[in-house]
Amino acid sequence: MQRKTLLVITGLTSLLMCVTVAAQQPSFQELDQYIVRAMHDAEIPGLSIAVVKDDAVVFAKGYGVRKLGDNALVDEHTIFNIASVTKGFTTASLAMLVDEGKLGWDDHVLKYLPTFQLYDSYATRELIVRDLLTHRTGLTENDALCVDSTYSRDEILYRIRFWQPKLGFRAQFDYNNCMYVVAGQIVPAITGRSWDDFVHEQIFRPLGMKDSSTSIREIHNDNVAMPHRIVNGTVQALPLPNNDNFAPAGGVNSSAVDMAQWIRLQLSGGAYQGQRLLSLQRVKELQTPNIDVDFSEGLDKLQFPADHFAAYGLGWILMDYHGRKVVFHTGSNPGFKSEILLVPEEHLGVVILSNFFDRPPWVLGYRVIDAYFGVPARDRAGEYLKALKGFEQENETENRKQETERNRNTKPSLPIEKYAGKYANDLYGDAVVSLKNGEISLNIVGLGWVGTLNHWQYETFRATWRAPERDKSFVTFTLSPKGSVDTLRVDGLADFMPVSTSTSAERK
Repeated sequence: MQRKTLLVITGLTSLLMCVTVAAQQPSFQELDQYIVRAMHDAEIPGLSIAVVKDDAVVFAKGYGVRKLGDNALVDEHTIFNIASVTKGFTTASLAMLVDEGKLGWDDHVLKYLPTFQLYDSYATRELIVRDLLTHRTGLTENDALCVDSTYSRDEILYRIRFWQPKLGFRAQFDYNNCMYVVAGQIVPAITGRSWDDFVHEQIFRPLGMKDSSTSIREIHNDNVAMPHRIVNGTVQALPLPNNDNFAPAGGVNSSAVDMAQWIRLQLSGGAYQGQRLLSLQRVKELQTPNIDVDFSEGLDKLQFPADHFAAYGLGWILMDYHGRKVVFHTGSNPGFKSEILLVPEEHLGVVILSNFFDRPPWVLGYRVIDAYFGVPARDRAGEYLKALKGFEQENETENRKQETERNRNTKPSLPIEKYAGKYANDLYGDAVVSLKNGEISLNIVGLGWVGTLNHWQYETFRATWRAPERDKSFVTFTLSPKGSVDTLRVDGLADFMPVSTSTSAERK
């Protein structure tokens, strides 16, 4: 009797195991159809995806077009800018130096970059490499200095000393691209090779990533996705941006097939086709939590569906999802979105690259993971798009409210030519207000922001930037008691002072 019961239990267990295994084999045909539908609904021009399971690329495909209006199709070798997914390459480069005994995560940054300064002298003295990589310096997110500027990497490092923190040093997580530019400059400080050359020689070449580069100047074929954004209500193609100055934070260009090799390296604990590039210990350190991240509200809750915890490691975001640890990172650069997802214990990885900034395809990766986990399918893309359109509608309502509340029966206090002149800010450099043929314009020289100023109300103008992807900005002039211009304030950026009273960095 006990033997028969045991046989029945064993048989049921085997049957359940078979059902579970079957549930964990995704239908790539269904995935294919879902991606096409999701892209159509979100108006995504082009997308490429690769799936890695058990050290094999089991699915790789391109969808849509490289550029709206052209017939050239996206395939698995089409090159996209991967944006902040680049950060994993920077931390891997530093991890290789840790393996060689040339660097420590808790070494002081001044050991390698002795002239580097933060605004606060204590933070400058105590800053360690780990602080740069975990977004905990107290400097809040600000892409203008590095992502949007024309400054070199060395110039960015110099100007950071004028950046006033809004948070306490190591107090909390606040995403910061510029600190990864600093981290990237540690590579040449130690090796004598640029960050770009190091990534090419130590990562791209061993992994056979022939589609990959760290600069658009290195792209020599035409299988390249062009960036897109919504401009004046329609999706429009943009020129390829030059990301060279902030490349360690977001400059890598790659294809789905190449990124699949990067995934294989990560899932194999630092080894690739029998060659060890990183020690297993270093990979574990990269994927270990360093600081908590909050994804509990708004769109974040849909984009990053953590069950209990979320944290930032070293160039990777970590969370739990259906009882597994997920290691991932997203990327956003003007015109591009990307995501890489790893589930190490399942030997599973997904990469998604797209050429549309406004409607990220990030949730599509969870459709793949859910299929492998045997989780019932959810229309995550539909849910996310609905929520995103809700936020877009809120923004549109706010814009209309601003228009309604605007007092059109006002004019500037001074003759328009009195606003013209040179202004400066220590962090961002010079801003020039010019008057030509009755039109007033603003040029924030170091950032490359050039636009026309149209009077809004009182002393406030609205800048319409020449770069179509850049949102309009309010620009307000404040006057001194004597009636002269005292300050030029670019909303959301900074105050610029007339050069005659400025202590601008250029004149120091």
